[in-house]
Amino acid sequence: MSQESNSGEARPRSRTVSLKSADTSTTDEEDDESGPPGIPEDEDLSREDIGAYRLDTSGFLGPDFEHLRPWGPIRPSSAAAKIWDKEVDNIVRLLNGEKLPWNAVHLGVLDNLPAVAIGFEKNGIQDWDTETHIIKKLRAEVLPKEIFPLVELFETKVRKGSCLGAGDYSRIATCGASIGVGGLSWSAGTVGGFLEDEAEIDGGIYGLTCHHVLLPTKASDPRDDPKRQGRETGIDYPAFLDKEDLAHPAVVPSSDKLTAITVVQPACGAHLDTVEAWEGQKTSLEEHLIKVRKKYEMSHTIASEKTVNHLEIQILDVSRELEKISDFARHFGTVVATSGYEVDSDSRHSLDWGLFRLSDDRYGMNELKKSIPGAVWKSFKPGQGLRGIADPVEGEEVAKIGAKTNLTFGRINGVKDTVNIRENGMETREICVVSRGRGRPFSEHGDSGSFVFNTKFEVVGMITAGCELSDRLTYITPIRLVLKDIERKLGKEFQLA
Repeated sequence: MSQESNSGEARPRSRTVSLKSADTSTTDEEDDESGPPGIPEDEDLSREDIGAYRLDTSGFLGPDFEHLRPWGPIRPSSAAAKIWDKEVDNIVRLLNGEKLPWNAVHLGVLDNLPAVAIGFEKNGIQDWDTETHIIKKLRAEVLPKEIFPLVELFETKVRKGSCLGAGDYSRIATCGASIGVGGLSWSAGTVGGFLEDEAEIDGGIYGLTCHHVLLPTKASDPRDDPKRQGRETGIDYPAFLDKEDLAHPAVVPSSDKLTAITVVQPACGAHLDTVEAWEGQKTSLEEHLIKVRKKYEMSHTIASEKTVNHLEIQILDVSRELEKISDFARHFGTVVATSGYEVDSDSRHSLDWGLFRLSDDRYGMNELKKSIPGAVWKSFKPGQGLRGIADPVEGEEVAKIGAKTNLTFGRINGVKDTVNIRENGMETREICVVSRGRGRPFSEHGDSGSFVFNTKFEVVGMITAGCELSDRLTYITPIRLVLKDIERKLGKEFQLA
């Protein structure tokens, strides 16, 4: 990546952009109990003209860690946003004319100034002169410097898939639960929430997530422990999912593939992580108990005896927990249909949804497990549910609960991003959510499928992709568009359960 300096020189810097990215990291994020920061009442109104929300950049590490600078959302009414909407097609044509293999074009706020970020494939630009030429041409034709003070190009890597995380064991699942394909240990995602078809007599419940969660693309170099590969999880899965770098097409109710695709909760990788964590704790306690017993045999102290008894109780509790999760019936449902990778012809939004019917012994509720503090969100007690659906609005505060990062807050950007990824086969316009948590992304790999909701707790969209720029940009598809496409494909009208 390079950032344009005042002198017009471009200096190289590297970042990674990952859309629906495959990653087998199992590090859990610490829950963030704090609410989303609101716009300060004493905000400098002069920033309205250039479109910058006021951002708190305290806590960042200085110029040597420039990649940690937070990107903020642009105001939809700003001069930069208005020019962007008029000229974005010209920007794309210029990039294509320069044969730049770009992946994402984003307008946001950096250092409280409007900034344009253009992501490109690795080795897409061979030298600084080429990069400087592209920036100068953008400046001359579509991005005047007085309105767009910053223009950045950054190196990207695009991958499809999901991420592993911790397991949650309950027969009643809520929004944000970890799910995956039965038997498949290298990928997982999130069930955003649950739908129902009122016309069904038996009142079946359906889970909604992404197509790429239920039919994930296996990377050519998955960073996974060999002992976890495929059927080592003890559950068979379709062999075609083992084909590397294959973007799977949509499946429909009549497809032969459906009978072989089951959904589990927690996902296989998350389940293995949880079992290994408990086994590690048990081993540690047993080793400590051996040491304490030896000490007790030598000293015969009361303190050591109490410690022995305490450790024995802990080991018994861990053993019971291991037995509980090992016996837990993780079969969650069966795939009904998926969208494949499609693009809506009217809005140019990408469509990436997957629908599965829950097993008879499982249940799903559109509830949030934890309270959401903060003046913007008011008080919301755990256990209360989402309240219908609505259209996403540029500039509004939103939140999500995902399997990887749990509860996070963001703001919908004032303009749409232009995205170019192989699976879609064409350029798309995506609604972008910018994180409101300092140093914490709105979403990460494994949050695909999460419902995004507004301050009225109405679902406005579903997470389908993300761009790893600073604290990560998140792309969502409007929930109304998703439900409309499901109705078109299945001939049934679904609503929140």
